[in-house]
Amino acid sequence: MQACCIHAHSKTFVHQVATKVYLAPDTPISQCLPYSIKHQHLFSGNVPQPADWLRAWRACRTASSFKGAVKFYSTEDFAAGRNTKLDSVSLKNMILVMHWAVKSVRKQRLEQATSISLSVDDRKEYRLVRYRCDVPPRTAKQSAAPGSQGPQGSQGSQGSEDGPLVADGLLGVYKTGASVPENTLEEHDADKSQVMADSIGIVIDRACQDPEGKTDEESCSRLKLHVRHFAADQCTSARKCGRLLVTGGQYPNLVWVSHDPAHQVRIAYQDPLHAMPEFQDQWERLFAPGKGKHALIPDIQNSEVWKARLMAAQQEVLRLHGSQAGVEKVIRALSFSQPRFDSSATPMLKYLCMIRAMAVLCAMQAADERNTVEIRSRAERALQNMNAAVLMRCGLTCDYTSECLGFLRRNFDIEDPDVSCTPRVLEEFTKRQRFLFVDGYILSDSSQVPSSVDGSEAPGSQAPRRCATQLVYEEIQTPEPIFYGNRVHYLCTKAGISDVRQIMGTMAHVVEAMLERLRVDLTEDEIAVALQVFNLRLWQETNRQQELVDSTRKLCDMLKLSHGTAVLFGRFARKLHPLLEAALVPTPAPADAPTLWPELLRLALNAAIERYGPGENYCDAPAEEAPAAADPEPAQPPSKADTKPSADQAAPAQALLDRLECGVGSVFVCWSHLN
Repeated sequence: MQACCIHAHSKTFVHQVATKVYLAPDTPISQCLPYSIKHQHLFSGNVPQPADWLRAWRACRTASSFKGAVKFYSTEDFAAGRNTKLDSVSLKNMILVMHWAVKSVRKQRLEQATSISLSVDDRKEYRLVRYRCDVPPRTAKQSAAPGSQGPQGSQGSQGSEDGPLVADGLLGVYKTGASVPENTLEEHDADKSQVMADSIGIVIDRACQDPEGKTDEESCSRLKLHVRHFAADQCTSARKCGRLLVTGGQYPNLVWVSHDPAHQVRIAYQDPLHAMPEFQDQWERLFAPGKGKHALIPDIQNSEVWKARLMAAQQEVLRLHGSQAGVEKVIRALSFSQPRFDSSATPMLKYLCMIRAMAVLCAMQAADERNTVEIRSRAERALQNMNAAVLMRCGLTCDYTSECLGFLRRNFDIEDPDVSCTPRVLEEFTKRQRFLFVDGYILSDSSQVPSSVDGSEAPGSQAPRRCATQLVYEEIQTPEPIFYGNRVHYLCTKAGISDVRQIMGTMAHVVEAMLERLRVDLTEDEIAVALQVFNLRLWQETNRQQELVDSTRKLCDMLKLSHGTAVLFGRFARKLHPLLEAALVPTPAPADAPTLWPELLRLALNAAIERYGPGENYCDAPAEEAPAAADPEPAQPPSKADTKPSADQAAPAQALLDRLECGVGSVFVCWSHLN
């Protein structure tokens, strides 16, 4: 078929409908078939077609220049037999149109929100300001309706089938060096914290601008009025910036200033380890040398000769022993990155697995007379540091960093962390670390580890089946000496009991210091701890319900909500256990709080309808009624067949649902916006 025939067929009605179905496979066919003549004329003439808009979107999302993208698309059109109409100017204009479309949707979303959280993160010369806001119930239902054009971007909490309860995204980017109002010495010498606070206001003003550059003052004031939470890292300027935002008067409802828990965890487990001289020397010797010095891992990673010799040494170890710490293949990369301490866990484990090959490599370099004296002495020092005591310290460091990194990645360094579970996961992590490193079970085999500690089941009490400390001792149990020149080195040397006690005591001090800092950083914030009222599993414990009700009142006072909201929440809390059981019927595995809350809100709505009848005004509950007053008999949860109210129940039922969602939504919005 000729190219002109394909081009002619693309103009037909059937081809256009088929293209629409292909580009949006999740759209029902019934929505694609009706084709309006008015909409058809929008793509008539010399205007961008849907395929051009998709290309512009891809060019915007890909790190390529406009000219480079145009050349790529021209080649694609030539291969497909199409006439290229897209140039760099058209591409730029289409991206600009998409920019203002996204900006308009974001502005509308923030105008409808009743609670907004802001976070700030500096990346080199750029300052990123992100937002997280609640989505009103009616807006969420409209965005979830079939055929509706919902806002594009990340949805924080995929709460319910009615639509997301929380939305988040990027509010703006501020260039710290070049975005000063006037490039004067006075501007550059201003207080850094005050400049950061002013930059947040500038980003908000830009978010409320129209294409002509005019700022919508009403929308800007409404947005600042609904800001309730600010998050940043723990640097001094960011902490002072939070206090300036609270006392500045532009954000009257800003009541909570918190810090990034992922950043807090990273600092908490890094600093105590480097505070010990033995572990600091180990870190500098293997990973991060001082100025004018060398470290073993970067030297190997940055030298092709050293890497080739290491691979040859591994092949020899595999030929003689069959594996190296269970690995039956040659490890080609150490995967170390200097800027972050997190990146040392994997290279340390690889170093311990390749310890025989590493020793052979260092012996080769130390005995090679073609090397300089400096290289030979450096290789010999690295080889002499491969003994039982030093390798035990390396194994404990690897296990410690792996445990802390796993705790960080599972609970905080994720897209949507559940802050309501922070006290619980911290308690479990504390028990596990003391069990492994303070009590010393990290040195035991899995068969020797008891199933409980002090009569209670310890979370994760089973030690790792093959931790790094065990791996390195299994690897150095060979009696084979390593000869280099006229000297000999043994990997398998006996460490005295006093050496083991000293190393384990040092690691115990590191763990206790890390846990104490985590306790201060993560649990001293009263508001963050009070958010555990949204942890649904806690409400099943009868002895904790009064504590949770008190935390609910504290949150309502902090957010300046009415006492009626606390009363409604207290009533809802007493019904929570049967509602939770009903919500978990279709999914036996316990779900997280953001997933269960929307389902529980709907179940609470139907339970109230069944108990009080459709004509009751649920929203006018007296504030003076005590929330702890027990009902004669708790209402049974509604069946799945009764989860949809009738038409005459819609008005009062919807009012109750809106009040519940909006009341708790002011706190719900702050959950995972801590990164």
